Amino acid sequence: MRWIMTGAAAAMLAASHSPAGAQEVRTQAGFVPHVSGELAIDLYGVSTYRAPSRTDRFRDLYTKSELSAGLHLAESFTIQGVLKFEPVAGGPTDGQDRAFQDQGAWVDALYAEWRADPRLTLTAGKFTAPFGRGWDNLPGIRLTDQVSIYEVSESLGFGARATVLDDADGWGEHRLSAAVFTFDTTSLSSTAITRKRFGRDEADRYRRNSRGLGGAGNTGALDNAAVALEGERIGALPGFTYQVAVLSRGAGTDGRAREWGTAIGATWEIPWTEEVSTTLFAEAVRFRNAGGRPVEEVDGTPVPISERRTITTLAAQTTYGPWRASLGWQVENRDRSANGVARATYLEASVGRELGLGFTADIGWSRARAGTEQGGRGSTDAGLVLVGWRQGF
Repeated sequence: MRWIMTGAAAAMLAASHSPAGAQEVRTQAGFVPHVSGELAIDLYGVSTYRAPSRTDRFRDLYTKSELSAGLHLAESFTIQGVLKFEPVAGGPTDGQDRAFQDQGAWVDALYAEWRADPRLTLTAGKFTAPFGRGWDNLPGIRLTDQVSIYEVSESLGFGARATVLDDADGWGEHRLSAAVFTFDTTSLSSTAITRKRFGRDEADRYRRNSRGLGGAGNTGALDNAAVALEGERIGALPGFTYQVAVLSRGAGTDGRAREWGTAIGATWEIPWTEEVSTTLFAEAVRFRNAGGRPVEEVDGTPVPISERRTITTLAAQTTYGPWRASLGWQVENRDRSANGVARATYLEASVGRELGLGFTADIGWSRARAGTEQGGRGSTDAGLVLVGWRQGF
């Protein structure tokens, strides 16, 4: 991990001392401290109509809402915060329907951001570490849910972002981001407006995080790191963006080894006419010693489980004016030394449009294929509905 952070720091230092980066950040006359942000409310409806067993068929209604705000105290200094209201447990169990149950609110991010230089920004606090982009930018209705397992949220520590090359007419703009962090177990991880229901998994998020939860990165020390290089506005590839990232997290109380992750992702927007365009998405993420090589029971004996976990996503979205159509495919392979898990795939197709006044609506279909309790593989088909509303301030 040390060589990752040393290399990233050297690159950022060189960028910040370039001629363009040496410009002074000046305060414009008339600046007034202010607050800006956005409220986003998404209502999801999921209805499984075909599944391997009756207990796998259910109807689920829930919301994923987010309030993000920034307190701009100076031109170069801002305090950013994100409050989320989402389900804190997995989906319905034993074929029971669910409507806005298991919802919880928590502080997803709260950090100070200082633009120390036009090319260098420093952060400190609670944030999402720079690793992968699919959990944030994939199209469709539930594609982002499927890859949320590698969203490195609940990160408490320090970060930096530096522009290492800015050549909009040629090589493009390329930024290097780095962070050192630990898993948040402070009061910021507490949840509100929720309670634990009988029979739900203890690992589900009903209360403040703790070291006892285990998991990669939950070490109580700043010994986790992520480094990402991303670029856009490349002259030879208009509409193309990319990210290449590396992640290293220490083992939690239930683990025996450091977890390593790599992520490679890209998007490419292709305009056909003034109103019609297609955006292609691709991302591959791989973890070695996934979860920090946790200890599990194997035939009654505690054994550290070595796992190589790979998640691959391909998607495309075509827009025509306010209309959009999306198609996405994901596959997850888990190569484990014991307690094997079958390959899982997810296919989704959806159509939607902007309705005006900040409202959007999408309908779709999905097919998930994974292992069953009987040892085979089964498919689950579902109808999907998403109604969203966004308002900036």
